[in-house]
Amino acid sequence: MKHPKDLDYICDICQKGFPEARILRRHLKIHLEEKPHKCDQCDMSFAESSNLSKHKKKHTGELRNIVGKPHLCPSCGRSFKWASSLSKHMKYHTGHKLLSCEYCGKQYVEARSLKIHVRSHTGERPYVCNICQKGFTQVCNLEKHMRVHTGEKPFQCNICGKRFTQSGYVNIHMRTHTGARPYVCTTCGKSFAGSSTLHIHQQIHTGEKPYACNVCGKAFSRHETLIIHSRSHTGVKPYICTVCNRAFSSSGLLSGHTKTHTGVKPHVCDICQKKFASSSSLKVHLRSHSGEKPYVCKLCNKSFAQSSSLHQHLGTHQHLGEHTIEVEEISEVKTVQVAELITADNQTIKVQAITTM
Repeated sequence: MKHPKDLDYICDICQKGFPEARILRRHLKIHLEEKPHKCDQCDMSFAESSNLSKHKKKHTGELRNIVGKPHLCPSCGRSFKWASSLSKHMKYHTGHKLLSCEYCGKQYVEARSLKIHVRSHTGERPYVCNICQKGFTQVCNLEKHMRVHTGEKPFQCNICGKRFTQSGYVNIHMRTHTGARPYVCTTCGKSFAGSSTLHIHQQIHTGEKPYACNVCGKAFSRHETLIIHSRSHTGVKPYICTVCNRAFSSSGLLSGHTKTHTGVKPHVCDICQKKFASSSSLKVHLRSHSGEKPYVCKLCNKSFAQSSSLHQHLGTHQHLGEHTIEVEEISEVKTVQVAELITADNQTIKVQAITTM
């Protein structure tokens, strides 16, 4: 198998190489058979407590009721949308020969399923969107993604009428009505409506940033965030507003902009009840109540509530001569905003504002 990174981490038991230490640690559990977290309702056990927590919901029927998977496995409680999927799953319990992932030990009945899973370790994404260059491990995921560009939203919430590009998004959205947050961080106890949101959150604790920009070297925790960042170098803005034709580098920025046309302002200030179209606008407004001024001029230490005010201020330092200012929006979950002042003598001054999630 061809790996995208050097295999610097070697297993002492079987001599297999891995690109990252965390993947080697996960692989070692295959040899150690370390599964200390046991389900008290069946004979299954897990290497990680988070997987046990997720598994237990299959016994209670919580996940099955939310996502509409009526076909229940009598052995482990896992549920499926289709009877054929349950039949395939039952082979795990009947002694059918299984194929194991060399990275994490996860087992599969079909070689095709294993091949797709391995891409989650290697980072291989062979199916690429020709509009925004986002990559996917499966062609079906690329087909679903294309709806972001076409505007097609075939799935609708039967409570509020909101429409979505994928049925899974409806299931996650329904939790805003039910209040369900079944995915719990084992480190800090914070809970989330979706597993992907939990995964993003957990990287706060690990500090893991495996995706690096090959232009400037900046690293990110998510591949999608790297794609968005790379557009700051290429200038690509594939998301077009159908009302005014303004272009944006990410679907999140387009979504926020669209509300300026519809007049929808769902984000309300708890202090003065003023309404805003986006959560980022509300965040900036809240500083008028708190007095927070996170953007600091490195030249005179004057601080500002908004990055735009800092940019305007930087122009008052006339002794620097001509300068270029650039603001980079990292992702929809904004963690850092960076302003760069490039002086006439090619010195670079970075102004950072760290924000919490």
